[in-house]
Amino acid sequence: MKTTKGALLILWFVFLLRGFFYSAILPVWEGYDEPYHFASLQYIVANGTPPSLQTRITREVSASFHVLPLPWMLRLHGISPPIYTHDDFWKLTAEERAELQKSFHQIPRVWAKEPSPEAVLNYEAQQPPLYYVLFSIPLRLLQDRSLESRILILRLISIVVASFVVPIGYLLAKRVAGQSTIAFAIVGLATMMPELFIDISRVGNECFALIIYTSLIYLAVRVVEGPSQFRKIAFLGCFAGVGLLTKAYFLAALPAALVVVLWCNWKWPRERRELLLFSAIGLVSIFAIAGPWYWHVHQLTGSWSGLARETIASRSPSGMMSQILHVNWISGVKSIVLSHFWFGAWSFLRMPEPWYAVFGITFAFGSLGLLASLYRGLIRITVRCPSPHRPVISWFCFLFAAFFGWGLVTISCLRTSASEFPLPRVGTCTA
Repeated sequence: MKTTKGALLILWFVFLLRGFFYSAILPVWEGYDEPYHFASLQYIVANGTPPSLQTRITREVSASFHVLPLPWMLRLHGISPPIYTHDDFWKLTAEERAELQKSFHQIPRVWAKEPSPEAVLNYEAQQPPLYYVLFSIPLRLLQDRSLESRILILRLISIVVASFVVPIGYLLAKRVAGQSTIAFAIVGLATMMPELFIDISRVGNECFALIIYTSLIYLAVRVVEGPSQFRKIAFLGCFAGVGLLTKAYFLAALPAALVVVLWCNWKWPRERRELLLFSAIGLVSIFAIAGPWYWHVHQLTGSWSGLARETIASRSPSGMMSQILHVNWISGVKSIVLSHFWFGAWSFLRMPEPWYAVFGITFAFGSLGLLASLYRGLIRITVRCPSPHRPVISWFCFLFAAFFGWGLVTISCLRTSASEFPLPRVGTCTA
């Protein structure tokens, strides 16, 4: 036990070191959507309220676009020239680069409170407010520091917050696997994925979403262990509500939570009254925590999610559902699965195709093994195995992961497709 705890602390420490490295090595604004997340924080610091979809980015962020080397995708955001991609920037003379760096450091800090003179709207205003309200506190304390220092410190804080996924993930994996060594290996493997650090080593709300969703799955796993754990449904509702105030894709977790409750109702009918009581508490918690925000969003946009694409489309729920057949699901699934092999931030640098093919084949065999294991677990449940908890736990972990993945795939496919933005290979930053 002491050895496992020591190893877990080492893994946690390595997680922090790796995250700090990614945070320091990624250029300013290289983390995807980072300038827009940062501008949202600036707006709250300056005005005390979250931005709207009609809010422009700050003048400070806008000015930095014209003097920094930028990811090539920012050229698609309607920013007026001059714009220097990373390729363009390093083709300049040393004197020209030095002049741009000097201009960057001379951007007045008061511009952090002013809207941009350019008509560049902040599309990250669609996000729920929890992350921005909380992270506006350290940003308010950092107003006297340079822009790059503020960005780096916020990145480092994000890493510290996200690092709690190590102990929470270990507890979750141990409940599923039943062995500490296997749980440690699972968490170690998960924290090796490059996409994870690309995602959290930037200014953005994924750091909160990561630990909240992991905690949500852990609570669901505990609930299906038996009636003695039904009281955790109330906490599950609280975490779901907090998650809904962090990212709209937590809406995809609600059907999975409902299935958890329905399964417990079928498995333990004698404890139905207790189950209904704690389920009602959990449901009330969700509405009490997240309900006011989503009602406000619906009143303003006509959309429950508040996502810009859904808001602009202004479709009815049935109309939105009818678009499912028109989504490029294959492209979305392929992009998300293979991104776990390598994902290069906003420049979307990628490896040659054969490397992805090798990883994809390995992933496919692993998925088949997982499905076979889940099938055997369901068979054991069907025949009333005396100890069905492990297969059940595995099944509900898969269920939550499936709903989570479904939400991410949907959002990814609605936002973009591989054909719209061709991804450059390693060795080039051009589109």
